[in-house]
Amino acid sequence: MCLSSRKMFPGFSSCLSYSTSPDPTRCILPARAVIVSIDRIKGPFNPANIVYLQKGVTWEKFKTNVFSN
Repeated sequence: MCLSSRKMFPGFSSCLSYSTSPDPTRCILPARAVIVSIDRIKGPFNPANIVYLQKGVTWEKFKTNVFSN
Protein backbone atom coordinates (compact mmCIF):
# COMPACT_ATOMS: atom_id res chain seq x y z
CA MET A 1 0.00 0.00 0.00
CA CYS A 2 1.41 3.35 -1.01
CA LEU A 3 0.29 6.45 0.85
CA SER A 4 0.70 9.85 -0.70
CA SER A 5 0.13 13.33 0.66
CA ARG A 6 -1.20 16.01 -1.62
CA LYS A 7 -1.67 19.71 -1.30
CA MET A 8 -4.60 21.16 -3.20
CA PHE A 9 -5.00 24.85 -3.82
CA PRO A 10 -7.76 26.66 -5.72
CA GLY A 11 -6.78 26.40 -9.37
CA PHE A 12 -3.62 24.37 -8.77
CA SER A 13 -2.62 21.15 -7.04
CA SER A 14 0.69 19.61 -6.17
CA CYS A 15 1.78 16.20 -5.00
CA LEU A 16 4.66 15.58 -2.62
CA SER A 17 5.53 12.25 -4.32
CA TYR A 18 5.60 13.15 -8.03
CA SER A 19 5.01 16.05 -10.38
CA THR A 20 1.49 17.07 -11.41
CA SER A 21 0.18 18.60 -14.59
CA PRO A 22 -0.41 22.36 -14.56
CA ASP A 23 -3.54 21.70 -16.65
CA PRO A 24 -6.53 22.36 -14.31
CA THR A 25 -8.82 20.15 -16.42
CA ARG A 26 -6.82 17.01 -15.60
CA CYS A 27 -7.76 15.14 -12.44
CA ILE A 28 -4.80 14.74 -10.10
CA LEU A 29 -6.24 11.75 -8.27
CA PRO A 30 -5.94 8.34 -9.91
CA ALA A 31 -9.23 6.47 -10.46
CA ARG A 32 -8.24 3.94 -7.77
CA ALA A 33 -7.67 6.64 -5.13
CA VAL A 34 -9.58 6.44 -1.85
CA ILE A 35 -9.84 9.62 0.21
CA VAL A 36 -9.54 8.63 3.87
CA SER A 37 -9.58 12.08 5.43
CA ILE A 38 -8.94 15.71 4.60
CA ASP A 39 -6.90 18.33 6.43
CA ARG A 40 -7.65 21.93 5.50
CA ILE A 41 -4.60 24.17 5.94
CA LYS A 42 -4.45 27.95 6.04
CA GLY A 43 -2.49 29.44 3.15
CA PRO A 44 0.01 30.37 2.14
CA PHE A 45 1.50 27.00 3.09
CA ASN A 46 4.49 27.23 5.41
CA PRO A 47 5.87 23.80 6.36
CA ALA A 48 7.62 25.33 9.37
CA ASN A 49 4.32 26.65 10.76
CA ILE A 50 1.31 24.65 9.57
CA VAL A 51 -2.00 26.19 10.64
CA TYR A 52 -4.88 23.72 10.38
CA LEU A 53 -8.37 25.06 9.70
CA GLN A 54 -9.83 21.54 9.97
CA LYS A 55 -8.15 18.21 10.56
CA GLY A 56 -9.30 14.65 9.82
CA VAL A 57 -12.51 15.59 7.99
CA THR A 58 -14.15 12.58 6.33
CA TRP A 59 -14.78 12.67 2.59
CA GLU A 60 -18.55 12.41 3.17
CA LYS A 61 -18.59 15.38 5.56
CA PHE A 62 -16.35 17.39 3.23
CA LYS A 63 -18.66 16.73 0.26
CA THR A 64 -21.68 17.75 2.33
CA ASN A 65 -20.02 21.03 3.36
CA VAL A 66 -18.67 21.91 -0.09
CA PHE A 67 -21.67 20.92 -2.20
CA SER A 68 -24.42 22.11 0.16
CA ASN A 69 -24.70 25.50 -1.57
